[in-house]
Amino acid sequence: MGDSEFIKRCAEKEIYAYGTAYIFESRSRSLRFGLRILSFLSLAVPVSVGGIAMAAANAKLLPVIVTISGLLSIPLFVITLWSLVFRWEERLAASENACKANSELKNGWEDLARYKGADAEEKFSALLERDRVQEEIDKKQDVTAKEKRRMMRASLIQYRRKCATCGVQPISMSVKGSSCATCGDF
Repeated sequence: MGDSEFIKRCAEKEIYAYGTAYIFESRSRSLRFGLRILSFLSLAVPVSVGGIAMAAANAKLLPVIVTISGLLSIPLFVITLWSLVFRWEERLAASENACKANSELKNGWEDLARYKGADAEEKFSALLERDRVQEEIDKKQDVTAKEKRRMMRASLIQYRRKCATCGVQPISMSVKGSSCATCGDF
């Protein structure tokens, strides 16, 4: 098999590893933001209500302040319960690990494409096995079809490639006017 075919196989794997890392980086960013907001509100609501109650020091206002605190706490408790049931913290840790692993795979494929040693096929097989193991781990993370299309678009932009389905080379993540089932419609 020629060098160009070997480079092409490595590049294809690199593109997918990049896109997968992109998905999990985006997911991590979103989960991290949600958890920070939740942490802030979990402290801000009771502390601010307590501060107001202490500052007012009016026995007649205390029932009103407690009622307001209760009303503000209900949505906070619901969101906290939602984050626990949907395992936001676990998903964040898994997404960060997947992002790191796929970034390492992307770099491995990129380096291997330039490698000229006689054992290149052996190195390819070893990296391919790592890639397959990570792919199985990633499959357990419930990647949606929408995220896969976003992944493909990000990869096509990064590597300046045309989509195999619609033939368009995207230049931005905006999908206005694109209903492509591979790189748009998200």
